[in-house]
Amino acid sequence: MTEKSLFFVFWGDHDHSETNRGARIVTGLARTDAILSILRTKGSPLSPTEIVSSLNGSGRSDDRRSVTATLDYLLKQKQILRPTKGQYLAV
Repeated sequence: MTEKSLFFVFWGDHDHSETNRGARIVTGLARTDAILSILRTKGSPLSPTEIVSSLNGSGRSDDRRSVTATLDYLLKQKQILRPTKGQYLAV
């Protein structure tokens, strides 16, 4: 599995078997790892709303409250950055 295939899961409108495999992988990850995967795959800052949309699009049921709490945790752990208010980026 390449990071490129995860890109299609979250940002593409393609229906490839590689995409489906990527969705299953993200679905099985802990929330922290799933969020980090999304941020790393995108490579540019995302808002919590965009992250929730990506998680939900991959079959997860994470809500905004749990995602923002996880983003705060990841920020404190220095695994992500907040370059501007409401935007997050993987380190």
